[in-house]
Amino acid sequence: MPASSPEPEQAYRPVSGPAVVGLALAALFALGLAVAAVLAWRSATPLLLPPIVLLVPLVASCLCVAGWLHVRRSEGTRVGRSLARAGLGLSLLCGLGYGAYRTATELALRQQANEFSEGWFALAASADETDYLAAFWSTLDPARRDSTLDLNTPEGRRQLADHPRLMQRLRDEATKTPRFDDHALVQLLRANPGLTVGARGVRRWQHYAGAEGGYVVEQNYRLTGPEGGFDVVLAVFAKDLDRRRWYVLLGESVLKRAGAA
Repeated sequence: MPASSPEPEQAYRPVSGPAVVGLALAALFALGLAVAAVLAWRSATPLLLPPIVLLVPLVASCLCVAGWLHVRRSEGTRVGRSLARAGLGLSLLCGLGYGAYRTATELALRQQANEFSEGWFALAASADETDYLAAFWSTLDPARRDSTLDLNTPEGRRQLADHPRLMQRLRDEATKTPRFDDHALVQLLRANPGLTVGARGVRRWQHYAGAEGGYVVEQNYRLTGPEGGFDVVLAVFAKDLDRRRWYVLLGESVLKRAGAA
């Protein structure tokens, strides 16, 4: 019997470079995101990374698509299609997942900050003394407040009227605190209760880590009345996304006449 001929060796086909690099970047981002999530969980802080990090999964996705096309058009001379698919899936999963988380956090932050700020404008402009004291109370760090009252609510302000000693203490502190009673914004609101408040978006927001950290949100408002318009940058702070723990950073807020440099 004739000897059987040996099977031809399979030719070596190199792996697509873009597919390898794309998968590596996607894996690196996923690992970094996992480490950051664990650290955020252990420190009880939100997972907020710089927005620029989202460029990593974006670049990884582009490289994986390029690698997949590279293999498809190589007419069998390249491999790595499965690597490109895995990298694309991982980068989309982690990138879109974190992007959705950050977007939801920012939307909640903006909404709560605006609701709190517009409520504060109304309290500061009110002729009712309990509202005025509640506006001052809302400029205090929650650690300095009476924990038995929540003056952000109408019920809490009604309860304040039943605590004459607390009212007197708040009254004395408000009149002795120059940054509140003598602040130009407070004086403007007190002298012009009919001002129209128009929200003009968030100027910037930032989260500071640490025991004393939290969210700082700077918002733009236009106050309009018979005397003209005024532009306000109102800075507010919150330890976390708890509506009861917001307060106004009056010392960091700015008031100027509309159109002024």
